[in-house]
Amino acid sequence: MTVLDPAPSSSAVTPQRDTGVGFLPEKFDLALEAIAFVKAFRKQLLIEFEFAGLALTPAEARVLIILGQNEGLSQAQLAHILSCQPMTLVGILDRLEAADRVVRKRNEVDRRVKCIYLEPRGKALVPRVEAIVSALCNNAEQGVGEQHIELMRSGLSHMTGNLASPPSI
Repeated sequence: MTVLDPAPSSSAVTPQRDTGVGFLPEKFDLALEAIAFVKAFRKQLLIEFEFAGLALTPAEARVLIILGQNEGLSQAQLAHILSCQPMTLVGILDRLEAADRVVRKRNEVDRRVKCIYLEPRGKALVPRVEAIVSALCNNAEQGVGEQHIELMRSGLSHMTGNLASPPSI
């Protein structure tokens, strides 16, 4: 049994919104729900990694998963995909490199560019990390129809794009 297995419960608790005085207007609900989901997902992901004996952060896991599909990305490309600053990525890569999970190699065409490759220890982790993330996603999506999931995915992606580009005035 993994931590992901839901515990049987005779009394399921459904969280209710408090609409009392002092709470934010309803128009903030979507943003607040998205933040709450991300926090809950990250917390459970850390628990799952610990349960599996993996000393990984969610950010490190994202790097491993992306490199598992796209080895040889430059640091700049990887930072762009992760939507993070290159300097933030440097710290993540430093930790992964110190653990022999990735290696940075100079690009043969442009020696200023460093490309990231998985080491054998990193390659071995990718399927385990993907399985944990996949199981957690499946658990989070229980009871939500595929059509709703696709609408949320597309809506959030669109809204993220809106925030990434400055509004036209």
